This record gives sequence, structure tokens and C-alpha cells, in this order.
Amino acid sequence: QVISIYCRGCRKPLCCCCALLDGEHYNAKLYSDIRVEIENRKEELSRLKEELVEKKRSYESSHHNVHEQLKNLKKVQSETRELIQKKVEEMVQWIQQKGEKLMEKVDQQLCQGQEEAKKKLVCTEQILKRMEAGEQLVEKMGLFASDQEVIDMHPFIKESLERLKKEKLPVSSFRIPVENFDEVQGELQALLKRVKGEDACGCTVTTSGSHSSMVNSDSLCNEKPQAKSQGVKIPRPTYTVSVAKTSQIVGLWRRFLSWDL
Repeated sequence: QVISIYCRGCRKPLCCCCALLDGEHYNAKLYSDIRVEIENRKEELSRLKEELVEKKRSYESSHHNVHEQLKNLKKVQSETRELIQKKVEEMVQWIQQKGEKLMEKVDQQLCQGQEEAKKKLVCTEQILKRMEAGEQLVEKMGLFASDQEVIDMHPFIKESLERLKKEKLPVSSFRIPVENFDEVQGELQALLKRVKGEDACGCTVTTSGSHSSMVNSDSLCNEKPQAKSQGVKIPRPTYTVSVAKTSQIVGLWRRFLSWDL
């Protein structure tokens, strides 16, 4: 028999004989044309398919969006790393330049202090040589000079020795400056604070010696022996003596005068 009836109660197709025998489902109007039922089910499946396709598209879009975000995250991470490396290199280069400038400043201060100290040492050495020459001259005169030589040379030697005694040693009040380095240390502390963004007192740089040492000299560069600055020239006395007896005295006298002029 041709099956043309579908029972929604039994959920199966029925032939006409079976449909007539099942009066309960018939009275409940659970029968329908099987072609209509098949068409309805096809439409229902098509509708579910469309909903599933739409859901799939939504999921694919979300999946693609997550992938794009991940790619963008990696891109931002790479760009950020490059930026960090670039900025760190620039900062290191800037810090190195600052450090080189500070070291150049320290070296300049050292050269300046050395130059001033050398000038003082030269002046002191000149005075010491004059003192040594004067001491030897007096000793030689006491041993070998004649009475006439003592009388003639005494005023000039005395005057020179008196001036020499009044000379002030350039190094007597000279102190090598170390407080000038405080400025450099302050700049270094400011640089550390700027780089670290915190109090950098723990990195304080100290120098040996007391910072209270001051240059107490009245003239660091222009101070010269008094007799030399006044331009005093001592005339050499003229007298007749025996060369054999006074050759050493004359040599010392000339040496002493050469330093005294």
C-alpha cells in the first residue's frame, strides 16, 4: 500500500489501514500528509543550517579577530622592544657624553692645579738656589777673601742677603685645591638622580684629603721673587786682587749675582 500518512504521535509513517485502526491518534488529529511533513522537516533543517552557517560566520569572525589581535600584539611587542633598545642606546650614549665631559672637567682642574703648583715650585727652587749660592759665598769669603774684598763686597752681599731673608716662599701658603671637584661631584649626583629617578646619595663620590683645603696664596701665577720684580741691579765692585786666591769667591759672587738680578 502507498504510505501517505504520517502520525506525529507515533512519529512514523502509516498506511491507510493502520491509520484507520489507530482511532485514538486519528481523533487527536495527529495525522498529516507525509509529503507536507517531509517538506516541513526539510524547511526546518534548512533553517537550522542557515542558523548554523550564521553562527559559524560569527565564530570565524571572532577567531580571525583573535588572530589579528595576536599579530598586532606581537607587532607592538617588537616595535616596543626596538624603541626600548633605541632609547636605551641613546640614553647610554648621552650618559657617556656627560661622563666624558665630567672627566674632561676633572682633568682640566688637575692640569690647572699642576700648572699653578709647578709655577710655585719654580719660584721656590730659584729662591733656594740663591740661598745656597749666598751661603757658599759667605763661607768662601770667610776662608779666602782678603780684607779689602770683605770691605768692598760686604755692602752688596749684605743688601742681597737681607732681601733674600725677607723673601716669602711661594709654597708657604700654597694649598692644592680639591674643593673645585665638589662642583663635578654635584653634577654627577644630579646625573645619577636624573637617570635612576631616585635619591642617589648612596653613590656619593668622595676624594681623598680634606675639602676645606683652600688656596690661600695672594698671587698664584704672578708671584715672583721681590728683587726680580723690582728690577734691582747690583753693580759689581771693581778692585785688584790675586786671581789665584779669589777665583772661587769670584765664581760664587757671580753665581749669586746671577740669581739675584
